[in-house]
Amino acid sequence: MHRPEPDIAALTRLTQGREGASCIYREFRLIVLARVEKVSTSDWGVKLAMRDLESPGFLPSDWQDHPHRWKASASWAHFHHGRNVWSMTYVWTLYLDPDLVSAVVETARSVAEADARARLGAIVRAVHDARWPQTR
Repeated sequence: MHRPEPDIAALTRLTQGREGASCIYREFRLIVLARVEKVSTSDWGVKLAMRDLESPGFLPSDWQDHPHRWKASASWAHFHHGRNVWSMTYVWTLYLDPDLVSAVVETARSVAEADARARLGAIVRAVHDARWPQTR
């Protein structure tokens, strides 16, 4: 299936004003409270500079060279967006809705003493429940 050419100007407008925003960042089994430190766009796509806010209950992001700061990017062909959600196909997802972020942070704090598997499960369920409350 062929995707239409992206409207780069519209996508650039979509990403503006998000610097400094708190979000839930998920990449494979990593899920953390993060801040969008920088957003840059080009004809190629979007590049993000991220920072882990190290909130209680979230799983540590020690899998990278600089565990508390990292970059994420996506070409426009692989960048997807919805209401307060950005993602790169099969790689990472950013949840930017402030109410979702608050609900997930509250859940993470409530399970901070649990083992990693239980924390991950609770946090993933909290994201799901906040995104699709009618399915609870």
